[in-house]
Amino acid sequence: MEDINSYVAKFEPHTLSFETDPSGPLSVGQKVHAVVAGGRKGTVDISSEITEVVPGKKVVETVRPNEFFRRMVETVTLGPAHEGTRVSIEVEYEPKGIVSWFFARRALGRNFAATLSNVKKAFEADSP
Repeated sequence: MEDINSYVAKFEPHTLSFETDPSGPLSVGQKVHAVVAGGRKGTVDISSEITEVVPGKKVVETVRPNEFFRRMVETVTLGPAHEGTRVSIEVEYEPKGIVSWFFARRALGRNFAATLSNVKKAFEADSP
């Protein structure tokens, strides 16, 4: 399996840079810094921490407050599905003001749609 940095570079086109500290498999307490496309300046710095990991089942990432969010928590859950794996992403966020709310709705929706589309294409390309 690829490490998380390879995954992000391959599947998340909106993520311009991504670093973990320490590097390696995701673990509780691990710090994450990403630069994503968007925002008033064209990019948004996002700092977060991995707050829960259940290997092969769940990862929870808590984003530190930034110019758009007072609070944001992203939960990725994996589970069995007919002939495959079900992947769900749940995002809870509290935007700063109405402009941030519009940015969050538009940008998050577009970004998750692009990521899921890329993952789907990769898995279908590997299928017989």
